[in-house]
Amino acid sequence: MPAVLDRQIASEKQDAFGHRHFSQALRSLIESGRHAPPFSIGLLGGWGTGKSSIKELYTRGLEDDASASSSGVPRKDRFKSITFNAWRFGGKDQDIKRALLRHVFLELGGDEQALHDKLFRNVTRTEEQWKGWREYASQLWRAWSMPLPAFLVAMLALFGLIWLGLKYLPWDDSLVQSAFIFHRKVKTTGFQPVSFSATMR
Repeated sequence: MPAVLDRQIASEKQDAFGHRHFSQALRSLIESGRHAPPFSIGLLGGWGTGKSSIKELYTRGLEDDASASSSGVPRKDRFKSITFNAWRFGGKDQDIKRALLRHVFLELGGDEQALHDKLFRNVTRTEEQWKGWREYASQLWRAWSMPLPAFLVAMLALFGLIWLGLKYLPWDDSLVQSAFIFHRKVKTTGFQPVSFSATMR
């Protein structure tokens, strides 16, 4: 009983459904001088419709083509084909963007250690830049707009308590005197210090 494997074809000899025509159309889009990179091309279709076969026919034809262009550079050296299997990095704990960048970097001849330094290490650089007096004043206002009024209210309350204490506390009372080391008595000539002494009876 004959059977056909469900896999992509690798040559036009195996093409029984005309995928080579789509491969040629793909080549005309990619290698046309009218389309300046970067650009994206999508092959859309259901499962098993031949998307991978179209891609494989194009990449195999590119690798086997050593014909040179007018500039003297072979076609296979003017275009670089990189295959990335996204199905391997589909888990929620895997960073597919980082995996894609790593794969492309290595395929283009990049160094693994250099890649690690550029993509996996967080490099921090601090720069000082003067933003002008207006920005400085704005930042200063935002920083002090809340604590400064609270500080002024607290200072006013403190001075108010001191004033009330100086005016209404009975300074001749021994209990009041014991709460302070010294106090000043108001006279018409100014403030004079008053000392305290204790005698034994």
